Amino acid sequence: MYYNGQDPNLFFNENVPNCPKETKYLGRNLEGYSNVNELPIPLEKYKRIIQTPKIQKILNSIPQWFTPSERAYYLYLELGKILKEDSKFIFSPFDLKIVFYTESINEEFFGICKSISELYACLLDSIGIKSHVIITDTANSIGHVELLIECEDNKKFRANLIADLWRIKAGLKPLEFGRDFPFLIRSSIEEKFGIISTLNSNELDKLNAKMGYIYLPQDEERGIYTNDTIERLAMEFHDEALLKQYVFPQGKEISKNERLKYKLNYLIENLDKLTEFQGKKGDRGYFDEIRYLSFLIRELFCDSDRKRIHFYTVRFDDKPYNVLPIVKVNKGDSLKNNFGENWYYIFDRDLHRFKEISKEDLKKYFDSFDSNSVNIVGNGFDYYPEDLSELELEI
Repeated sequence: MYYNGQDPNLFFNENVPNCPKETKYLGRNLEGYSNVNELPIPLEKYKRIIQTPKIQKILNSIPQWFTPSERAYYLYLELGKILKEDSKFIFSPFDLKIVFYTESINEEFFGICKSISELYACLLDSIGIKSHVIITDTANSIGHVELLIECEDNKKFRANLIADLWRIKAGLKPLEFGRDFPFLIRSSIEEKFGIISTLNSNELDKLNAKMGYIYLPQDEERGIYTNDTIERLAMEFHDEALLKQYVFPQGKEISKNERLKYKLNYLIENLDKLTEFQGKKGDRGYFDEIRYLSFLIRELFCDSDRKRIHFYTVRFDDKPYNVLPIVKVNKGDSLKNNFGENWYYIFDRDLHRFKEISKEDLKKYFDSFDSNSVNIVGNGFDYYPEDLSELELEI
């Protein structure tokens, strides 16, 4: 099965609050995962994309006095602000994934692990930095692809850019540059390419500060990320006085189960204020939005509340890109919930955020399409077809 950019040390999608077990482990044959091969860098394939204004602006802005590792990381962050993970690939069955797997980055900068790694390698080559395009799980026709970058002092750093796209856009601490390879493939990679170097947390903070990605106060060991804002918000979400003042409606008694709805509404309505988003809104794709919202839910809400929140991906008219993320929230306790009693949220492309929608309005929206052309194709994050009745709109 295709590895979609989550932590390969875990082999399951930790971001999904209610991810079915079958998709958490992605059906991977772990024995084949340890196989590693190097792919050629397709310089001709990306010539046109490299000449686009966005890419040229990035290349021209790289400080020439940076070391090779600093230039590589600067490019990593800047690409992370404009590249988007391709929902067409993720929410397609395996036979179509094979077709889409060989495509390059398109004009809107959508790509998958392979095309994103290829483009990154081409750009590194253009500034004189050598890298290796590595494919793991070679027994799989759509194995995961990432980079190994050769830098100064004979250091070689791993770069798994697709997994950091949503973190970079949200101003979170990137985790996939200079990180160790999963234990299953590290020995195979070192056998082919030599010792792999890693960056510790403090080294990464200093790099991020030098890139202008974060502010690092003088004499402080670490900088300030969006993660810090979320940590403070998590404490405030446990402060009853602050909840009553800023989150819950004034002068109205609300039930225990309703508290979740008001917390979620507050989070969605203030998302842009709580986050130092990197880049422009139009550069944030489906997965940037859905992964970040899921991350916030995991960080801010208790386990019983998280179990009431369900993500779905609905496709319309069988068009690969016409997908809509929908969040269904059980009104009652997940173990005692009456069937069909839910709150709903859909992603508004004009507002560029989620918004609440009534069950009646959501059903009317669905009814405006041919009934055979509306299908659940995923659980928000992975291809996982389900019957449309899972949304419980008929009750």
